[in-house]
Amino acid sequence: MPDSCAADISNVKTVLVDGKILKENFKLKADLGAPRRAVEASRDFLVSKFGQPEPGWLVKEAVG
Repeated sequence: MPDSCAADISNVKTVLVDGKILKENFKLKADLGAPRRAVEASRDFLVSKFGQPEPGWLVKEAVG
């Protein structure tokens, strides 16, 4: 019997919601462009209010 207490999201191979495949072969199928843009806009707003942080705190370019 598998130990489900040690499972996390990386152990989920497939996710179905309302008959739609949202995750297949361990990869999300959703377009993450809109959420990524919202997070980057929030980051840019905070930087505009507080100034540039020390080097290494901001990622120059998103991966993926």
